[in-house]
Amino acid sequence: TIDCFVMGSRTYEHALELSRNFGWPYGDLPTFVLTHRNLPAERKSIEFYSGDLKNFVKDRLKPNYKNIWVVGGRALTKDFIRLGLVDEIRQTIVPIIIGDGTLFFDCIGQEHALHLKDVTAYKNGMVELWYEVKI
Repeated sequence: TIDCFVMGSRTYEHALELSRNFGWPYGDLPTFVLTHRNLPAERKSIEFYSGDLKNFVKDRLKPNYKNIWVVGGRALTKDFIRLGLVDEIRQTIVPIIIGDGTLFFDCIGQEHALHLKDVTAYKNGMVELWYEVKI
């Protein structure tokens, strides 16, 4: 049911690298990469955008897509949350304890109430938490 993907440049570069061995995981769905850099568009479904995020969502995405997925990227996700552009968060817990890394929801600077809509546990030990963002 995903209509399009939105990702930052680092997530895009990582996806490109992985796609060389495992294929492009986003199929032919429109994929918007938010960046100020000049990156290769290796697929016809890739479009780059640089500018105001709120205007991009309001003018380009919302009129054309209903189910917009922000893929990875701590900085981009935090911007979407800060600007009130997120209505759901799906957080997947992977059964691995990492000794180091980047905190995903640190220093957003705002509190956001969440309502748990669903929980899915998978046989491989992963758990998906599906939250609605309360405004």
